[in-house]
Amino acid sequence: MTPPTVDTLPGLLRVVRHAAALDDLPATSRRFVLGSHVLAGALRLPQDARTERAVHLLAEGSRPAGRWRTWGQAAFTRQAELDVAWRNQSAPSLRSAYVWADSVGGTFRSDHLELAAALVSPAVRGFTVALPVDYGLGQGARRNDPRPLYRRRVAEVAPAVRLQRGAHQVGVGVTQGWHREDLEIGGGTSPEVPVVFRLRGIATFDRTQLISAERALIGGVVGGHAAYHWQSTRWAIATGAMVRLERDSVRDGIAAPVSGGSTRRLRQDLRLLARRQDGRGGVELDLRGQQEISRGRDPVFSAVNAIAEGRRVQMITEWWRGTSRPRAAWLIRVEGIWHALERRDIAADAQWAATRFPLAVSGGHRWPIPAGALWVELGASRESVADRRRLSGRPTRLSATIADPEYALMAAPVSGARVGLGWDRVRNGALTSRVAVSASARRTDGPLFDRRQNLAAQAMALTVELF
Repeated sequence: MTPPTVDTLPGLLRVVRHAAALDDLPATSRRFVLGSHVLAGALRLPQDARTERAVHLLAEGSRPAGRWRTWGQAAFTRQAELDVAWRNQSAPSLRSAYVWADSVGGTFRSDHLELAAALVSPAVRGFTVALPVDYGLGQGARRNDPRPLYRRRVAEVAPAVRLQRGAHQVGVGVTQGWHREDLEIGGGTSPEVPVVFRLRGIATFDRTQLISAERALIGGVVGGHAAYHWQSTRWAIATGAMVRLERDSVRDGIAAPVSGGSTRRLRQDLRLLARRQDGRGGVELDLRGQQEISRGRDPVFSAVNAIAEGRRVQMITEWWRGTSRPRAAWLIRVEGIWHALERRDIAADAQWAATRFPLAVSGGHRWPIPAGALWVELGASRESVADRRRLSGRPTRLSATIADPEYALMAAPVSGARVGLGWDRVRNGALTSRVAVSASARRTDGPLFDRRQNLAAQAMALTVELF
């Protein structure tokens, strides 16, 4: 819970990322540098890195262009992931059940660039139109043989229309997107021919020895959103809903490609934001509900085999004392979550489910000084688990290496703590820069996949923001 540097009131932009509401933002300029070091230990999926180091660079700004409004953002990430196993692509699952993997493991290095821009029209009879465009590309490779590498590209457009009548705003929009990830495996200089696993669920797979091979994950997304916003002198209320339908398919080979499986995901989001504030302070309620259902069609059986269902309800309450939220002398945050997740593999007769209840409390205090302000924050969290169940009717090699560790992580209660320190520099009443450091630790009470107990994970970060 780092104190915000820019205060965005509850509105269409926050509840559904409605681009036409960018017109409400003041002219801004922000540059951001973040360096992080995460030691996950055993509090991770088997396909995740044991240690992760990253540098993030971000620049964004918003400016009027006559009666129009322009907004742009550029973000770059350089990352090193150490001790990664059972993963040959950009993410552990790519949100798809059909991925490549090998058990060799090693260090991945990657670079990712994200670009975004939006153009917002002037209001005509209360109507405002916006056209945002997002584009991202990245590439990464493992440093050791068989040296799998990936190249990923993502693009989305989301035209939106807003109608404003006095204190009331209504916004609607649609989303169209495309994504593609190209994967390659080469034997490198190793005399051994690598064994590559084609994962087709949490326990189903097939494997083969490959000197070199190529694969592509191609997909798209369609969606829409609608939102409402009302604001008075002291109150601001916004609510909205989003729906996204994503499809992707895997193609093995280039000259004569064959199907490697396909996935269909449907996600639904609801959100309500309510804030009351005056010159002395304020309080804000953030209530969210999410549901995502995924169905994976197996390339061998030509039927649905991999099923994932997740439901999440989250409530965040913030209270602050001060003239504004970024300048608050005291800031307290309470967050509670109900999260139910279930995964099934029909062919392997495998299934696991767990319901988690994370609860986090944090607080911060600011001390004014001649050059700005110093602040400190402290936080603690606890994740309890209920309704744990697992079935493994036909165990396979991946049952013990991927499915069981994934279930053990979801079924383990976790406690955590966090501390942050920072300095805000203020000139002529405006925030010009921020330097912050933070450290956190998480610890579990139960055994995980490597059969050790009370395993801890640590994270450290250094942040510099310029305005």
